[in-house]
Amino acid sequence: MQAKKHTFQNGLRLISIPLESTASVTVMVAVAAGSRYEEKYENGLAHFMEHMFFKGAKRYPNTLAVSSAIDGKGGIFNAFTGNEMVAYYVKLASKHAELACDVISDMLLHAKCSPAEIKRERGVIIEEINMYEDDPAAKVAENFDRLLFGNHPLGRPVAGPKKNILALQRKDFMKYRKDFYSPDNLVVVIAGDITHNQAQQLTEKYFRFPAGKKLRDYLPFKTKQPQSCVHIHRKKTEQAHLVLGGFAYDFHHPLKYAAGLLAVILGGGMSSRLFIEVRERRGLCYYISTHEGSYQDCGAFVTTAGVNIKQTAVAVQEIVKQYKKVAKNGVTAAELRRAKDLILGRSALSYENSFSVANLFASQELLIQELASTEEIAKRIEAVTRAEIKEVAQALLRPDNLYLALIGPFKQGAEARFAKLLVS
Repeated sequence: MQAKKHTFQNGLRLISIPLESTASVTVMVAVAAGSRYEEKYENGLAHFMEHMFFKGAKRYPNTLAVSSAIDGKGGIFNAFTGNEMVAYYVKLASKHAELACDVISDMLLHAKCSPAEIKRERGVIIEEINMYEDDPAAKVAENFDRLLFGNHPLGRPVAGPKKNILALQRKDFMKYRKDFYSPDNLVVVIAGDITHNQAQQLTEKYFRFPAGKKLRDYLPFKTKQPQSCVHIHRKKTEQAHLVLGGFAYDFHHPLKYAAGLLAVILGGGMSSRLFIEVRERRGLCYYISTHEGSYQDCGAFVTTAGVNIKQTAVAVQEIVKQYKKVAKNGVTAAELRRAKDLILGRSALSYENSFSVANLFASQELLIQELASTEEIAKRIEAVTRAEIKEVAQALLRPDNLYLALIGPFKQGAEARFAKLLVS
């Protein structure tokens, strides 16, 4: 599967991916923005701005008009904000592709961001923040980012703190839109039952962004040793939630694919090492998984789990034990083959979905600055060797690169005890 790219005179990029196997089309507009680009006082603005684009514009003057237009055709629409990318999308039957372009372009070009709507949406954002505060699995992940990245923007929550949300005014939204929503910083991705020529014509007709240049860039991250290797959020819970891992590779690193395969072998699925050892053999947890995540100049490799409070130390010890084991002994040929088949198989399933395809190529264009075909990605995964997996494990899972975030009813002073487990 290969994407086609066209760059318009104003700098706007179009990526089209024709899919013969689907009757749908996804129109996505992705922006190189997000929490990483924010100043501390405005942390949460990228996410708040995302919400405001749905609150009414020129042709669709309110939220009901937007939702009625898409719901009325059986479509799906949404948006998401991350650290380095914000995206808006509509997925519809392909015969309604023009409607998708009409709705998204109206939102992004003509959003009102009225003071009344901003005031109303503040309450929504505050409750979203409250929801994550009450979700220990989400909160411990946020705490881990703060532990690992410190005061850098990558260590801040995407939704921001409540005090920022309460303080933001219309002028802040207008400035943010001017800084980031310029054509040279936007990518329109159209995937599905549509030709490149059709996609280009629709983009040219609807996405007429005025000329302009992105006015801000992200703050680079320089890896440095956090002041502490353990963070404990003391809270009455029925289960302890943990994140255990450390720094990893950026999007461009040649061993990124090997790191992804190592994550699958350790904690990707019910046949992974940690699932078998920590859950099935010892009964210490309900959920456990390992993930590798990358940014443009850094990354993280982590295991997350919800464990028996009284057995948290045992669970941490077992995770560290498995980290050491794979760093010392590597993986078997059978394990590597299963990991490759899992990633390639799940990727093949996702490629049947026009949204997944649009998201894949939007991320590549904005974050990696390449458009590798799905076949090329598969070749890179297949090319990973056992020696590379061992090299990654030794680099990423060494004791001085292990950090632990916990949520649960732990006693004061527990940090020192858990810190010892990371290096024992």
